[in-house]
Amino acid sequence: MKNKNDTGLTPAEKRKFGQMLSLRRINFEKQKIIMEMQSEQMNLQIHQSEKNKHAQEIREYNQKVVEYDTKLFEREEKMRLLYVLKQREKEDMQAEKKRQNLQAFALQNMNIPTKFSLGKITLASISGISTLGFIFS
Repeated sequence: MKNKNDTGLTPAEKRKFGQMLSLRRINFEKQKIIMEMQSEQMNLQIHQSEKNKHAQEIREYNQKVVEYDTKLFEREEKMRLLYVLKQREKEDMQAEKKRQNLQAFALQNMNIPTKFSLGKITLASISGISTLGFIFS
């Protein structure tokens, strides 16, 4: 009867076969580790790609925010300028109205005779200011 563990190989053949199995196991483990490393590398690349994509989206969003803020600032600046211009226009209109009123008042006063006589007393009117003077004859 043969032993259950007996393969019919010589001890040298058994050693050689064992070494070969051991090398295959090592190569298999090595390939397994290499594949895991490659998988990890791919996952890292995917993660980095997503991270870069997210960073790009943030940059684009920030750029849009800056553009919007710039437009808003320019718009507010235009509104301030328009307000200042309208205020100046109002002031100019008020000044022009005052000038016209003064001119109209001066024109009305120019129609009053500048000199008229009340006997020996003469009343002279010069631009709205009356003076009383005596004439000696």
